[in-house]
Amino acid sequence: ACIVVEGDIAEALHYVQNPQVFWGAIARILAEHEISVIFTRDERHTAMFIRALAKKLQEEERKRVAAVYKPKVYTLRQRQLLILQALPKIGPERAEALLRKFGSVRRVFQASRRELLSVKGLGEKTVQAIIEVLDTKYPGIEQ
Repeated sequence: ACIVVEGDIAEALHYVQNPQVFWGAIARILAEHEISVIFTRDERHTAMFIRALAKKLQEEERKRVAAVYKPKVYTLRQRQLLILQALPKIGPERAEALLRKFGSVRRVFQASRRELLSVKGLGEKTVQAIIEVLDTKYPGIEQ
């Protein structure tokens, strides 16, 4: 058995609060479940890999190979949580707390320092990191 991970892993890891958790999960899959993990760049490379694998398996063992495509479909709630989890030091629980307090992602982004500090679990360092991300001008933008 194998798992195909499609896309730019380096870029995706920028959005993960703790990349070690991702790599730990991959290591566990490899070590405990004897499942191969294959990384591909895009849909085209994934298709080429699946085709080559199917051909090889059918040649060697005369097995039929079924490919199942499960596109990741996020609900609106999941998207809201993921947007907030992209902020520094914000995981699923803090993202949920922010949405419960402010009601929407836009309202979280518009919140003052004082309002953010009123959210249970958010301290000065976390709030400062969030404000820095939200207020710092993107490099290369003309004034």
